[in-house]
Amino acid sequence: MMEKHFPLIYNNNGATQVGSLLAQVDLNNIYLRLYDKAVVILLANAVNN
Repeated sequence: MMEKHFPLIYNNNGATQVGSLLAQVDLNNIYLRLYDKAVVILLANAVNN
């Protein structure tokens, strides 16, 4: 899992942090879909040749 913190800054004659934003992403499902597509492509090419 990857995560990134982004500070939320309010500028009014000086910077004040009013909060933060946390973004998270899980890449496991993406990797599984890529693997599945690669297997289908390899099998399709094996059948055609």
